[in-house]
Amino acid sequence: YEEKIAANRNFCNKIWNASKFVLFNIEDNSDRILGLNREDLKLTDDDKTFLEHTDELIKETTRRLTEFQFGVAAEELYESFWHKFADEYLEQIKARLYTKDREGNPINTSAEEQESRIAAQWVLLHSLETYLKLLHPFLPFITESIWQSLPKKEDEAETIMYSKWPED
Repeated sequence: YEEKIAANRNFCNKIWNASKFVLFNIEDNSDRILGLNREDLKLTDDDKTFLEHTDELIKETTRRLTEFQFGVAAEELYESFWHKFADEYLEQIKARLYTKDREGNPINTSAEEQESRIAAQWVLLHSLETYLKLLHPFLPFITESIWQSLPKKEDEAETIMYSKWPED
């Protein structure tokens, strides 16, 4: 059906644009956030809620793939990425990410605001990596292309195909 093709094209476009947003908003601290773990951060309630959702998504996607429920897994990933990540979480954290207002005046300059910004950047990168790994069986070309643009730890696989499956 042409409607299904258009919907999937729109989804790929959503993944691409959300990934560009993430990469743009982490570039100034990418080296720093690569060295951090979840325990190192002062996460907000929004961060914690989203990470809990992501952890549950990992469990469910792994279970669905193990049980050969590929269509259900793909639909759940679609819904989660589009609505939970792109529509909700990205919108919730935008104010924490920006360092200048519309007039170019500095904002979010206190130490506490900077910690919050680092936490948001870490969650963005961690979430994007997780989504790419989960989506890779369904969208291998776009996930690999985006994977090549991500900052990586030294021990991280060069290709998403050899990256470690996410764990909750």
